Amino acid sequence: MTAGEIIQAIASGEADGQLEAVFEAYKARRKYVARSTALVNQAELLPGTAVLISGSISPKYLVGVRGKVAERDLAPRAGCILVSVDAGEYTGRYGRELRVPANCLVRATA
Repeated sequence: MTAGEIIQAIASGEADGQLEAVFEAYKARRKYVARSTALVNQAELLPGTAVLISGSISPKYLVGVRGKVAERDLAPRAGCILVSVDAGEYTGRYGRELRVPANCLVRATA
């Protein structure tokens, strides 16, 4: 079954009896993907790597902010990576260095 077929089955009411199970499966999968992405990022995003803050961050105005992974934090927050934000990027009330959840980062392309 494709993703489109699953969505259609839910929207049409074919899966009404299984909505709780679908929702629980969705939450478990989303949590797994976030954790696995975070673990990969913590291993692969070394200091100096150009990164982009992705759509899973809050507040949303940080989405798209570019920066570089900073040297390892002396007092790290579990699951976060310290990012030095590029000059000119808007970070609102936050400073030029952000502790970003590791699953909210993607490697920046040229």
